[in-house]
Amino acid sequence: MSHTPRFRKLLLPTLIASALSGCGGSDNDNNQPDPGPSAAFKLCHDTNLDGLCSANENPQTFDTLKKVQAASVGAGSGPVIVRENNNLMVASNSAATASAWSTLVHNEGFVNPNTGSDEAAIASYLKGKLALESDSGLSESETAAFMASIRAALSANPDANPYSVIGAVIDAAVARGSLENAVPDAAQITSQRVLPRDFDTEVTPANKVNWETSDHDERVALINVDGESDKILVVNRWFNRIAVVDATAADLAVETQPFAAMYTAGHHEYTTKADYVSGASEHRITQSWLADDGDTLYALVTGPREVDVPEDDSYGLFRVPLTDGQVPTFMVTSIDGTTELNVPHRSPEVKRIASKSLDNAIQLDSGDILAYDDEAGYVRFYNKMLDEDTSRAFPLDRDLEGWTLADNGATLVTLQGPAEGSKGRLLQSYNTSNLSGKNSLEFSGDADLLPGSKTSNRVVVLEPDAVHVINTSDLSVISSTPLANEASSISRLSPDGSRAALVVGKEIRIMNLTDAYPFIEGSVKPGGRLRALAFNGNDEILYSARSGKLSSISLSGLTSSTKDITSLLEEALDEVDGDSINHNYPLDAVIYDMNLPTNFGAVSYNWNSTLGNALDLSAPEPGVISQSDAAVSGTLTVSSSYTFRGETSTSEAKSMELTIRPASEIRDHIVTTLTGAHANHSMSHLAATPDGQTLAAYTSGDDGQGSGIVIFTRQPDNTVSYRYGGDAAISLPDGYEDSRVDVMTWNQGLLRVVVREAVAAGAKDGNGIARVLTLDPVAGTWEIGSALPGKGAKAAVSQDGSVLALWLHIPAGGDAVAVKVITLNTDDLSEIKTVDVDGDPAFWAFTVNNAGDQIMAYYNFKNEEGKTVRTTRRYDADTTGEPDAETVIKTATYFYSYDNPSDRLVTGDFSANLRVYQPVADAADLNSFTEFATARGRYDGVHNGGGGRMYYGAVKGSVAYVWSSDRGLVAVDISNPANIREVFYAPFEDTGAGVVVPDANVAFSTGFSDDQVSTIGVLPLN
Repeated sequence: MSHTPRFRKLLLPTLIASALSGCGGSDNDNNQPDPGPSAAFKLCHDTNLDGLCSANENPQTFDTLKKVQAASVGAGSGPVIVRENNNLMVASNSAATASAWSTLVHNEGFVNPNTGSDEAAIASYLKGKLALESDSGLSESETAAFMASIRAALSANPDANPYSVIGAVIDAAVARGSLENAVPDAAQITSQRVLPRDFDTEVTPANKVNWETSDHDERVALINVDGESDKILVVNRWFNRIAVVDATAADLAVETQPFAAMYTAGHHEYTTKADYVSGASEHRITQSWLADDGDTLYALVTGPREVDVPEDDSYGLFRVPLTDGQVPTFMVTSIDGTTELNVPHRSPEVKRIASKSLDNAIQLDSGDILAYDDEAGYVRFYNKMLDEDTSRAFPLDRDLEGWTLADNGATLVTLQGPAEGSKGRLLQSYNTSNLSGKNSLEFSGDADLLPGSKTSNRVVVLEPDAVHVINTSDLSVISSTPLANEASSISRLSPDGSRAALVVGKEIRIMNLTDAYPFIEGSVKPGGRLRALAFNGNDEILYSARSGKLSSISLSGLTSSTKDITSLLEEALDEVDGDSINHNYPLDAVIYDMNLPTNFGAVSYNWNSTLGNALDLSAPEPGVISQSDAAVSGTLTVSSSYTFRGETSTSEAKSMELTIRPASEIRDHIVTTLTGAHANHSMSHLAATPDGQTLAAYTSGDDGQGSGIVIFTRQPDNTVSYRYGGDAAISLPDGYEDSRVDVMTWNQGLLRVVVREAVAAGAKDGNGIARVLTLDPVAGTWEIGSALPGKGAKAAVSQDGSVLALWLHIPAGGDAVAVKVITLNTDDLSEIKTVDVDGDPAFWAFTVNNAGDQIMAYYNFKNEEGKTVRTTRRYDADTTGEPDAETVIKTATYFYSYDNPSDRLVTGDFSANLRVYQPVADAADLNSFTEFATARGRYDGVHNGGGGRMYYGAVKGSVAYVWSSDRGLVAVDISNPANIREVFYAPFEDTGAGVVVPDANVAFSTGFSDDQVSTIGVLPLN
């Protein structure tokens, strides 16, 4: 049956609290009125937080108050309560019993910033505010008055959360100065707020496991703890490398093993039949777990959705037998016979379900496995050996977004996506014995289901602004707690359901679920971005924030205390910084309305500025800016304040200097939506003739079909039309169809195309030998240039188009390679210079000068400490190969353009920041530069996240034209390093590539939408 409970309103806008210890049993029980033997007093742990001592909570029953307060409840989850008809007394989870006095103390420990959880401070506060006779307990008359007020409030508000009602009774009592007739109104009940808490001692992370990483960008994607075998499974993201280690280990060094890796796209570019199962992979292990006492590994590897390689057998659902934690050995020899590689997923011992559409998998207690097929909309059923039973498959009306087991494996809880036309999510439970539906619960918006434990009777659902604890027996809502910050989906629930580890930014907040209000016991800041997290038992958290390292924190024995008012206000101020209020752009680059929050949980913000009308702080959502022809600079100040029971405390002000940049022009491309054969093909690697009338684009087509060079003509109205060959692509020459195109440029009506060969049928990009192909577009014929002496990596064209530069890896004996850049005359492809490069960098971009004797490159390497170092370097021809000039940079930088007349180097990074170096050609180092945040990156006023990386652009005179991926073209005046400013911004949805034609004053952009609609935009520059 369907059960859709109404959410009880627990308005607790901040939730960073901790356990209140020993606040029961401190009443003078002899002074409390005893209603006599007719009363029924129930003592229990309130596990479902309904305040009732229900039968499933195994209550003890007594006929007098003395007896119940002389009794002791065992250990359990939930606050200790005494329930009598319509009355309720509460104590902390660790108390033996509850009383009227413990009820007061327990509540104050959660909500009072003046006392925190200190019982002596609470007692003194209550005595003063309520005019009590004593600070060690309540008199008989005070107890009777308090209980009468609670009874009246609970009777008047039967649907309200009982603990919020008690808190509101105390608020009303403090306002009256007496416990008598302290009956709250509805606003007091719904405004109860739990305060933040901190651990009393510093929590120091320990090193659990470490391993050598095989690439600078490798990082942990999954951590899975198998409680039955006491083993930990760690899965790395890019290389699908796994390690199985002892869960009790400490500071253990291990070796990781690659499994089911596949090069297909992105920055892993060329392969052989053997290589493609050995290295960095675009096929990710999205789920993996251990079974059979840790002797069997299951791995779900997502299949290729855009690029198909016939030999690819590295996706699907795998069953892998392990020997001492090691995957099987199965050696494969490379095509050229020089290399043998272990390809474990091809071992005959491994069982594989070859499906590209399996999206989620889970193993039941029986050993059977459910796997969701997102194309069919079905849950498929397999036994532990991965034999499918089609008779037990069942459909889902909605997409599956997550699932977990509960109730000792008897219940499967699923989170399903929105129904058609809605945005809500559905929580649906099933009996695992027969997979019949049990209960359901709708959520109105985005939600994430935290993977739980099959032994728990609760699950946790995260919404952007709330965390919900759900009883798995009937999907009733145990508690709903607002979140001051959105928690990440890598947050996790402990095996017994007593704690949740909420990942918020670079912080882990430990949420206790065992008391009247869910509260944060404290937080840990491990440093770095958290990639994966798991509980190892109930008292240890494993996490990874750095490549090659698994860390742990122990929660055992930790105590915590409520933040005082000063700490509460300071924490709120710490949440406000330049990044958060200006969309992660510098404060001297304000071009969008600012994100100025009005509150952080229960704490309010007060904003002021000296910028006058340029920054509007009066609106309900402050931060609207007004740009003018000149920059406006000033000071923005913020303070935080908190009001508790009518008394407001305010922090000192925090000041920030900011500049609202002058308005720049917004320009629009003239957009042509492609039709015919290329209507749904993306276009890349653009090249335009110097007169700006002809545009060449390379397309990979659709799974290789329709790939080649497409030629367009620019029309007088700045639309484009197909030219040579109509809408049919001019295929690369026979034998080179699978080559990778690196760069194209026009030369006297001919198109030079730099490629990396592919020699393995169907294998993407083969062994990568570089060569230049020349297309005569009128005749549709190709001239095939000589093979260059090594594998290509990247290529570049000089500013004036006269030089082609090819970055090569040249065999140097054995496994060694020499890295060299060969420069060629574009006219006749004769060699100009060879530039030696030291080492073998992982790099992404470079540029070359018009003379062909200098290159400037992004150089990425690991130092002796194993840390990634990024630099911009200049290499000169006829030197030793060491960099002739260099400087350290912080962010991956993929756009490089050298302006020869001014001797300026312009680079653009992943965050849409420009760096202008000058001088360059003769500089001893590259430390003379100016930086400029374009603020046209991840956030652009419409989008927030994704895109914004700079790959394409050029410099024309004093203006740099740079494309921000998926955003558009930005033009920046760089003539005055002291006053760099944006000239115009031309948004272009789904930008893929771009090219500037300086002499013709025109720019071309390509776009390819999520709906696979291909467009070309033309933008006149004058």
